[in-house]
Amino acid sequence: MEPEIVKNAQSYKEDLIEISKISSYRSITLGCICSTMMTGVATVFFPDFVSLAGVVSGTVAPCVEPPCEYTQFVFRLGVITILAGFGGALFGIYGTKMGHARNNELIEAELCGFGCLLAGFSVYMVMEFCKYYTLPHP
Repeated sequence: MEPEIVKNAQSYKEDLIEISKISSYRSITLGCICSTMMTGVATVFFPDFVSLAGVVSGTVAPCVEPPCEYTQFVFRLGVITILAGFGGALFGIYGTKMGHARNNELIEAELCGFGCLLAGFSVYMVMEFCKYYTLPHP
């Protein structure tokens, strides 16, 4: 660190208090936390949730010896996640180009927020309507 900065440095707690007063920092931190949670949900919890729902509904035979990975669910959700990622990237590129053409300097932040909102809504829809989804018997 610079010597002058070190002389004026305050405690870690006071630094956090000052940083937390910045509204854009709070918004970005909350957005990053939500995005990370969405990634965890999509990659870890959904395959487990859907496979256990299949076992409970009787469409999938229960696993009796480890490792218990229901590859048909994991593969399908993986393909959906990859396609959604490519679709989101293409939407982001197209949306950014349109926003800059309309002189919207904040289009990247707006698209990011819209993507997080859409992801949250999608998780809700999956949780709400998964009871109507059944897999064909192998």
